[in-house]
Amino acid sequence: MARKPKEQYPTNTKSEDEIDRTVDDTFPASDPPATGGTTRIESEDGDETDDDLPEQ
Repeated sequence: MARKPKEQYPTNTKSEDEIDRTVDDTFPASDPPATGGTTRIESEDGDETDDDLPEQ
């Protein structure tokens, strides 16, 4: 007969409100959302360049 595993914290007395408050206090995370600019290289006339393509 299999035994039921013991609860890790059987006498946890924290209320759901305390847990919610603790989680809210950790926001925002240490890294802010990225709001960066362009990620591709364009020539002066606005066309993408082929400088990064491998030679054939």
